[in-house]
Amino acid sequence: CARSPMRSQPTPVLVPHDSRGRALPAECWRIDELFSRAECLRLLAKAEEYGFGRTNYPPAYRGNLRLITVDPGLARVVFERLAPFAPARLVHDGREWVPVGCNECWRLAKYRAGDRFERHFDAAFVRGADERSMFTVNIYMNSAGDGGDFVGGATRFYAGATHRHE
Repeated sequence: CARSPMRSQPTPVLVPHDSRGRALPAECWRIDELFSRAECLRLLAKAEEYGFGRTNYPPAYRGNLRLITVDPGLARVVFERLAPFAPARLVHDGREWVPVGCNECWRLAKYRAGDRFERHFDAAFVRGADERSMFTVNIYMNSAGDGGDFVGGATRFYAGATHRHE
């Protein structure tokens, strides 16, 4: 979320390092200020209004709350803001692909002290033979009551990790 309360429209910024100042792997991009503070607060309020539920995973593997929702409007806005940072073309498995949008199904996770989501690979969303997800988009937002700062928590990307498709 953007920290400046003065702007209603955020200006997304590409940042070449993680929150601790370490360089990101070439396959990862960090975009700050994707949403304004007001947008974050509205999105969080709507999610809390709807409510989060538990997952069926063992808490030691994935101990967080989750909300799954479909929002084509949010997908459109997020893609418009991310598009300037996306590659114009991508070659995968010998085929050329071009970015067309974000998946409209959003999986919101709410973490409390001690919650976790252990090492995993995200699955691809496949709409059809000519449209599939290629990237994971993680968006981190603070809740309105936490003073605006996180304590703890991290996402780790394992460089060179491979995923077997079965």
